[in-house]
Amino acid sequence: ALAAIGMIILVTVTHPSNASKILDSPTVLEDLPKYLKSFPIPNFVIHHLPFVLLFLGIVLTVKCVHQRRFRSLISPDSSFQIDRFFTGFGLWSILILIAMGIGYVISPQSFRLTFSPLLWLQLLGVVLILTPIQIAAEELFCRGYLMQGLSLLTRNRWILICVPSLLFAIAHFGNSEMQRDAVWMALQYWSFGVFLAVVTLKDNRLELA
Repeated sequence: ALAAIGMIILVTVTHPSNASKILDSPTVLEDLPKYLKSFPIPNFVIHHLPFVLLFLGIVLTVKCVHQRRFRSLISPDSSFQIDRFFTGFGLWSILILIAMGIGYVISPQSFRLTFSPLLWLQLLGVVLILTPIQIAAEELFCRGYLMQGLSLLTRNRWILICVPSLLFAIAHFGNSEMQRDAVWMALQYWSFGVFLAVVTLKDNRLELA
C-alpha cells in the first residue's frame, strides 16, 4: 500500500494531468517534464520514492503485524553476513564488467564517455543511499517475504522459485526498455528472478541475492 502511494505521488509530481491514468498507461512515467530532466538528482530521488515506501512497508509489516525480527527475512537465525553480501556484489560486478567488455569489442561505436566530475560527485551520495534501499526492498519482498510466505503453503521448490520470479518480472513491465522487445525483456527479468530465487534457496540466506 505504501509503495502504491509512492507511485501515485511519483505520477502526480512528474505528470499531474495524468495522475489518474497510472494503471491505464504506465508509459506516462517516462514523459517527465523538462524541469525534472534538467535536474537528475531530484529525478532520481522522486523515482526511488516508491522503493523507500516499499521498504518501510516491509519493515512495519514484519515487525508490527507478524511480530518478527526484521532480519528474519534475511536468514533463519536473523543474522546478516556482510562477507556474503560483498561476495555477491563482487561476482555481479565482474559479470557486468565482462558483459560491458564484450559489448565494447563487438560495438565500440555504441559507447561514449560523458563524465562530469561535479555532477558525478553530487549523484554519488544520493545513489549510495537510495540504490541499496531499492535493491533491499526488491529482494526482501520477492526473495524474502513472498518466498517465506509461500513456503507456509507449499514445499514445492518450483512454486517457490517461479511465483515470486513472475511477480518480480511483472513489476518491471512498466520500464522503458520493455518497448524495445517486450517478450525478450520479460523473459530476461523472469529468468533473472529465477536465478536469484535458486541462489536464495540453495544458500538458505538472502545476502548473496
